[in-house]
Amino acid sequence: MTQSQCESSYGIQNSVITKCFWCAINATKCSNNKYCNSSSMTSPKSHQDCNDADSMNTIKFSSSAICTIKKSNCFSYTYENACVSTLTGVDCFWNGSYCITKCEVVTFIPTSHQQCHNWNSNCMLNGISSSCQFLDCSQLYLDSDCNIYATKCFWNGVFCQIIGDCSYYSTETLCSNNKNSKGIPCFWNNSTSLCLEKTCLNIPTAPSNNSDCYNWLANCQFNANNNQCVEDCNLADDSFTTHDQCESYYANKSCTVKLDIIQCVDLPISCELAKKTQCYLDRVGNQCFYQESTQKCLLLTCSILVTNFTSHEQCNEKFKECTINHTLNGCQQLNDCNNYLIQKQCYFDQSNNQCEWIMSENKCTIKGCSTAQLIQYTAESCHQYFGDSCTVNQNLDGCEIGQTLCMNYNYQQCTSNGQMNLSRVDCFWNEEKSMCQERICANGPSNASSNSECTTFLSTCLKGDCRKKECFDYYYENDSACAATFEDKRCATNGIHCVLRMKCENVTSINGCTFDINQNPCVWIDKKCINKTCQTAHLSLTKYEQCNSYLPYCTVKQDGGCARKQSCQDYQFKEACQIDKEDFECIWDIHINKCFSNQCIDFCGDGIVSSQDEQCDDGNYLPYDGCYNCEYQCSLGCIQCEKDNHCVQCESQSFYLDTQSFQCKVIVSQDEQKPDEDENQYIECGQNKAIINNECITLCGNGVLDSNFEQCDDGNSYGGDGCSSFCIEEDSYKCINQENKLSSCTFIQQPIFNLILLSDRQNQTKILDLSFSQEVYLQAGLHFEQIVEFAIFPEIQFILSVVPLKNITSQLSNPHYQITVQFNSPVTDPILKINIQQNSILNQYDLDLQTHKKEILLGTPLVLSLATQERTNQVISMNNAIIYTTASISGLLLLTGNWIVFFNLLDLLQTLSYIRYMQYRFPPHLRQFLDTYTKISLKPILDQLKVDEFIAKLNGGTLPNQQTNHCFKLVLFNKCQRMLLLLHYFHYYLYYVLSNILK
Repeated sequence: MTQSQCESSYGIQNSVITKCFWCAINATKCSNNKYCNSSSMTSPKSHQDCNDADSMNTIKFSSSAICTIKKSNCFSYTYENACVSTLTGVDCFWNGSYCITKCEVVTFIPTSHQQCHNWNSNCMLNGISSSCQFLDCSQLYLDSDCNIYATKCFWNGVFCQIIGDCSYYSTETLCSNNKNSKGIPCFWNNSTSLCLEKTCLNIPTAPSNNSDCYNWLANCQFNANNNQCVEDCNLADDSFTTHDQCESYYANKSCTVKLDIIQCVDLPISCELAKKTQCYLDRVGNQCFYQESTQKCLLLTCSILVTNFTSHEQCNEKFKECTINHTLNGCQQLNDCNNYLIQKQCYFDQSNNQCEWIMSENKCTIKGCSTAQLIQYTAESCHQYFGDSCTVNQNLDGCEIGQTLCMNYNYQQCTSNGQMNLSRVDCFWNEEKSMCQERICANGPSNASSNSECTTFLSTCLKGDCRKKECFDYYYENDSACAATFEDKRCATNGIHCVLRMKCENVTSINGCTFDINQNPCVWIDKKCINKTCQTAHLSLTKYEQCNSYLPYCTVKQDGGCARKQSCQDYQFKEACQIDKEDFECIWDIHINKCFSNQCIDFCGDGIVSSQDEQCDDGNYLPYDGCYNCEYQCSLGCIQCEKDNHCVQCESQSFYLDTQSFQCKVIVSQDEQKPDEDENQYIECGQNKAIINNECITLCGNGVLDSNFEQCDDGNSYGGDGCSSFCIEEDSYKCINQENKLSSCTFIQQPIFNLILLSDRQNQTKILDLSFSQEVYLQAGLHFEQIVEFAIFPEIQFILSVVPLKNITSQLSNPHYQITVQFNSPVTDPILKINIQQNSILNQYDLDLQTHKKEILLGTPLVLSLATQERTNQVISMNNAIIYTTASISGLLLLTGNWIVFFNLLDLLQTLSYIRYMQYRFPPHLRQFLDTYTKISLKPILDQLKVDEFIAKLNGGTLPNQQTNHCFKLVLFNKCQRMLLLLHYFHYYLYYVLSNILK
């Protein structure tokens, strides 16, 4: 037998079928033992290690205790197997030498809460250390961030808080369409101005039939005797046979199973009246417990939990008010921390405050900042132990409450990782002043000579005493560009530069009419900006998809336009019958022309062929039984089969067709077509297959990677999770593969390129910004100009230029380009299309761009005709002559001693030059005319004489009141702009008339 035949075969040892291994140094080269000798085997760590050495061996462990109580912190775990989660549910991760939180080991540098949530649903962004931390709803300061964790947190209008009772929702808006932490729907009671849990009895309007009651709360019934909605658990059908099913019959979970387990009844009045199958809750909501020793249902108290309750977790999981007693043979009521006698009780007190066991004093006390017992004390580890108010002490050997001001920290505390004051402002050690200070712009470097030095100190600072950047520092005509300047999107455009975002009705420019200060959408209608609602949609919208794209909570109206989504049964025509207000699917019955809810959720393996994606569904996930992954599949070894999985042709090398069963059987040897009973026979299978129940089964999907035949092996035979059913890595996934181990695959986001219009939509010259969503690089040997194609539709004369602000190279970077398009002839709504060559720009995981084509509407440019431009040039020439004449007369008056008239004329000309700075969008030919007034500006003369430099030297290096003068100038323009504009149009009209007369 050759080596390849040996390693692809299986043998029998003591009636057990085992894989064969080749060992060239032994006399019997092909055997059942994986190792040639015992010295080549490392210390066994699993059953597989021992079984590989001897197929009749397994692993043996010896330990005095198998289980132990979870730790309160990840770093308290000292070995890998226990490093899973803490008592409070924090996910942990073993980094090779010690245990840390899952949030800390994020494999990329997160920049948003969404990225941390995608990494782990319990993680949020730690803005201080550019990493992730465990979720704390109270630290989410924006409603958009709070909405990311919608299953755990909600935005109350002011701050983010954890979901609890319905009473937590303080306004009608918050209360509507929300549920409490138990999943019971809430409603707003106008009479009490409170948010309450829904019950059948508290319907706010008087019902008149069953439909009114059912629409209020599913399964509520109408009582004609008192015209009220009531709960009747007896109406549940016979399919409700368990407590959990009956409990779900009403949203407020008021039903339990009946004694005969055939129907639902009301909860028992008290626990003592309940039978064993009903022993869960009484009618008041108290928990019940069935005591096996007395065979009675009792009111659940800590004292009756005795048998088999030997830990805090068991007691507290059964009843939240309990912990283990000090003799470890039952439960007791939660008490003060200092009353607990043993460590296994020391978790929570009766107020649910955490307790801490002090190892050095062998006692339990309430958990506080000073009770920290850490391996290493830093500001960050103290924050993690007891929140941001806790920090490291002066000697770095314990934790203490933080300081109000950073100046109260010593050097060691100040430079400790993550240090901040009680206001959560970062601290840093100022070497110039030898003291700890807050990292704010005012404390920036005093000798900063450029903006880059200030932004290095703090990203939101600018030169000039390092003040914070504000909206007015950015000059963008595009609202998306203004919104992107700050994370909270506080800035909007007024058509000229960025301003603070306001309510929709306060916006005066169509460019800024996108969304308001609360990030609610706005829409521009009849030259006014208003709140965007379903009612503002145009009547031309007649499809559900159109209204749903207009606003996600809208559906189409029968006569055109949009309306808010309702319950399925409220839709009166087919086009609206798509999705209800709870985002459940609706279905239209074409026979009775009514809309119904379609909440049955189908899935592969439920035994029902319920969608076009399923060819079959046999109710299991077993391969080779005729249906696998809801697709028809022949039996093992069959390459052609017919109805009822009868095989017609088998794979000829390893199988033969049994004409009795119409199934393929394994060929035992090349000479025989049927197996015999020889125990020493060798059964030969194909590559990467094993004999299981005398059949060759593929090893792909067994969780043990064999790189000779597999790219990955994630332990299952499903595709779509990174590793396909053929053990091949799937697109957009990155798998960590180690030989003979389980593969771990992670979804990797493909890069995208962004295209933003920065200039005004009416400008003749359009300026666009091209950037990428993540770091990318260019394939070697390519140039950016070769891989990018630009086109304008409709075809028109234009000049396009691309300026690399940061060019793309073969190294990872964040490339950035500015595109300029100048139109030479008029065109209506031109579209710029960009096409980037495939597989030319890749990210760090060598993934291609998600999309290679994009187009953007540039807006109709105002392009002057040749006649208009010629007439404008004539008027400009005449205005130049008048300006030079006026300036000459001023000079003559100055020489003759009329200096007052000289300065008045000069002031008039200077004032006219300011008109072009007004907050008004001038037509291009009028802007050309206004630019002529710059000829009489004093600035070129002052620049030539270097007056600014001279004044700066006298003032210690800076110009005095430069910002103040600029602000005053803008205020002056705002007050006088209407009067000056009227005067200027009269002036322009006069020149126009004179030019026609002279012509």
